[in-house]
Amino acid sequence: YFNVEFFPAYPNVTLLQQKILSAEHTNQHWTVVTEQQQFTCNRLVSNAALNNVSKPMLQHFHGWFIEYNHDVFDENRALLMDFALPGNDQFCFFYVLPFSNRKALVECTYYSAESFDPAIYQQEIQQYLLKRFGNNFTIYHKEQGTIPLQLHTDAIDAAPARINIGQSAGMIKPSTGYAFQRMVEDSKLLAATLHKEQPLRRKRHRRFRFYDGLLLSIIQEEPGRAVSIFQHLFRKSSMKSILTFLDENSTLAEEAKIFSKLPWWPFLKRIKLNG
Repeated sequence: YFNVEFFPAYPNVTLLQQKILSAEHTNQHWTVVTEQQQFTCNRLVSNAALNNVSKPMLQHFHGWFIEYNHDVFDENRALLMDFALPGNDQFCFFYVLPFSNRKALVECTYYSAESFDPAIYQQEIQQYLLKRFGNNFTIYHKEQGTIPLQLHTDAIDAAPARINIGQSAGMIKPSTGYAFQRMVEDSKLLAATLHKEQPLRRKRHRRFRFYDGLLLSIIQEEPGRAVSIFQHLFRKSSMKSILTFLDENSTLAEEAKIFSKLPWWPFLKRIKLNG
């Protein structure tokens, strides 16, 4: 999208793909050195990964864009976190995002310290589709990706005249990997206040960091219990309340109602173990 539609529509934007060798702030401006050239600017916008964060858990996924030769999907209904394949001792689920009654993106997602051989995801997706929808489909595109799931302790903009965005600004929700809507909200606020010395940014309540820390700990140490927690979440709460909670726009009262429907022992155990 960005290469084909966005950049051609804005002639004042230049797209360069170069390896950055260094970025230093001196004498009230930034100097960025790449393999081919050097740039200077008063303000630097960066999505570079934070180097002082311990190795995170990864959300890694492969997806197939598929088309069936008959109607199998409800184009108005998406499947989120479908833990459909029993016997897997990993934290693994599927997404089905329909574009029509015959076309959809189907993704297999894992949480672990390392990503896997591509053949593992392909086998899982194949089994999932056979179980759910049958095998009369064609694959017209594939995608894959890795999202770091980590609890950020850094300030959003720790360096002078440097604006962190995306991952480096903590816009990836650690427990789910959800990022797009959070990045959109942060970017809109940033663009509207960029003229200020300290632009406004999307704020995050500390309690959500606490929730994410507990969930990540459970996923890492007890993936089977984590599956049960998410299944309870989706079965016993409305989708509206779940999405509001996952977007971190819920109130304490709404969160208490959601937590009251979840198995509480895994959370108490993690609180005790984590001190």
